[in-house]
Amino acid sequence: MCGQYSFLENKKALLDRYEGTELDANLPEDEREVYYPSQNNLILLPNNKFYAIKWGFTPSFAKKPLINARLESILEKQTFIEPFKRKRCLIPATSFYEFKEVDSQEKKERWQIAVTDSDIFSIAGICERYDNEDGSSTLTYSMLTKDSVGQMADIHHRVPVILDKKTEKEYLNLNTDPNQLQEILLTLTIDLTFKQVTN
Repeated sequence: MCGQYSFLENKKALLDRYEGTELDANLPEDEREVYYPSQNNLILLPNNKFYAIKWGFTPSFAKKPLINARLESILEKQTFIEPFKRKRCLIPATSFYEFKEVDSQEKKERWQIAVTDSDIFSIAGICERYDNEDGSSTLTYSMLTKDSVGQMADIHHRVPVILDKKTEKEYLNLNTDPNQLQEILLTLTIDLTFKQVTN
């Protein structure tokens, strides 16, 4: 499970990286060392506009927000299938964090992971809206993950689904066939860099 990531660039860098996009007028300054679940974070929707959206699906059956969705089974899960087909989004990041279990240590190692030669990268996300008790509603997002390979697998068995620039456009195009898209994402590989950091 990925439950922490960072975005450490300003809004100009964000707009330069995602050409042709714009920012919601109510978007706050939002550079943070760590983004956590249940916070409102920068998300790019298919209308090419960035919004502040809450991290974590909140269906009635869930005891806590669903912050990750497994890519391998996403077309089989009722909670995630329609968002994957019709409500996809991009999660901009500069790094993400994972914790590695070490047999000889009581405390897990914390690793910061980034994309090689890319200051800002995109994680695949999906959105869903949930009703609140007061009659309003909240738009939420969840992060796609898949099985890890290579050095990432030595740290954690799951990894966020990271897109290259070509795949970003396919992913946000809601006319893209979801079955084809799932296959593309499962086979997509991205070069990562790793740094152990203090907890």
